Amino acid sequence: RDPFSSIGSGVAINRMYTATRQRETLFSDFLLEHHPRFKVESLNRYYERTHEHAIEGGDVLVLDKKTLAVGISMRTDPNAIEDLAHTLFERKETFNIPSSRAFMHLDTVFTQVDMGLFTVHSDVFKTMTIFEITKSKDGSILINKTITTLKEILKKHLGHDVELISCGGDDIVDSEREQWNDGANTLAIEPGKVIAYSRNHVTNRLLRQKGVTVLE
Repeated sequence: RDPFSSIGSGVAINRMYTATRQRETLFSDFLLEHHPRFKVESLNRYYERTHEHAIEGGDVLVLDKKTLAVGISMRTDPNAIEDLAHTLFERKETFNIPSSRAFMHLDTVFTQVDMGLFTVHSDVFKTMTIFEITKSKDGSILINKTITTLKEILKKHLGHDVELISCGGDDIVDSEREQWNDGANTLAIEPGKVIAYSRNHVTNRLLRQKGVTVLE
């Protein structure tokens, strides 16, 4: 999901952070441009691989039909997020991610597994710096900085209660090991059904206990 992101009725073809990975986006660009399945007027292209600022799909998480979470990271530039927000509608949230191998992308520390259920890395989301991006009446974007917890910001914008499953559970050894092994990095293929790495047995067990189908 790094080279391009499905957002609503369109896509963002991302500009990758490294020159080597930039070649990956040629495939999605060519496919979306020439395959007859995508020759529809409703397919919006919100970002292009030729844009100036880097953004990668691992930092782009669609939370519901009105809310998009985007991580500010080593590989996603804040300017790219503003450019993307200009072409989108409704409300957008950006999460400031520390520069660390353990926190390379937003999806390495925070993914959605069901409508109100998320896997998280416990160390990073106790208190967060959030930049809420909204669209003003004249079409410009407004940015509001707030410091809060992940749970509170999700409840505020999703409009319902949420539950956070800590990667590796409460044990510090399990948590650190499974975070390094991308335990919080699940791929939801439908609400309540995810693809996950088999090596993260503690996180996968916790997901199953919450009724999530885990495909390892």
